[in-house]
Amino acid sequence: MQVKDVMTRNVIAISPEDHVNKALSIMKKNRINQLPVTSKDSLYGMLELKKIVSRDIDIKTTKAASIATSVPHIDANASIESAVELLLGSGLRALPVTEVGKIVGIISETDLMKVAKQYVKGLNQMAKDITTPADCLAKSSNYGQLKKLVFEKNISRMPVLENNMIVGIVSTLDMIRVLESRDQMSGRGGLLQEGGAKEKVRLVETEVGALMRPATVVKGETMIGDVIEMLKDNEEVVVQTEDSVGIITPRDVIELFAAVPKKQLYVQITGMHDESIEFRVKMDQALNEFVQKISRMVPCLARYPRACLRNL
Repeated sequence: MQVKDVMTRNVIAISPEDHVNKALSIMKKNRINQLPVTSKDSLYGMLELKKIVSRDIDIKTTKAASIATSVPHIDANASIESAVELLLGSGLRALPVTEVGKIVGIISETDLMKVAKQYVKGLNQMAKDITTPADCLAKSSNYGQLKKLVFEKNISRMPVLENNMIVGIVSTLDMIRVLESRDQMSGRGGLLQEGGAKEKVRLVETEVGALMRPATVVKGETMIGDVIEMLKDNEEVVVQTEDSVGIITPRDVIELFAAVPKKQLYVQITGMHDESIEFRVKMDQALNEFVQKISRMVPCLARYPRACLRNL
């Protein structure tokens, strides 16, 4: 099976000159955590929500170009196994899909849940066998504590507890509401007036209970096949046992895909900060063409022909 068979073809993207508040609005509306940045239909980079919410930036004035990350992309005709390999190796939740240098789709961890049962070993396993212990937050915790946990633990989703019971889940997508509120206050001049500082503190102290959404909760004995079905419509599944709370994400499932190599080739180019958007796009295309040529000449690279351009 190939990437083009499961990818999302309706690509939602923004330009490098668009501001971050526009990107957040799109992410919130479409429930996506990564957003491609394109220039003349060519891939410029990717915005990652987790990086945005963990930083202190003015989302109304910061342009996508300044915080977009150059990421690896995959050909539409590549195999599903190659996509899984690249997702696991890069740490991304979604990959741009290209044909002849143009972006034609996105393949995400959620997209792979459509075909997971065809690739996963051990569908007779139980949820508790692949559960990752979860970092939980109390319902009375605030946005500041949530943001700190996202930054320090590099996580995107946290179950919410009240009296040791799971009452919801909060994620980076839910954090957008606070960022938008700050943006609206700034637009009214609120942060510049006498009471602005107090209003800013009030937003940071917003309780997690006001941001959380309902959680999909299962018992540890739930079968993996049933969990996969739930992950087609949910970002995560919370697993509750007698003495612990865990979480299963699409990444936990794709790690079970059979016959997926765990190596990847990356190439870095530094000193690109001051170069134009057009130059970066051309360099990305040239780099990938170069690595593909080398892979045909050097046997050890033939298995890993993809390259990742990092504009550091």
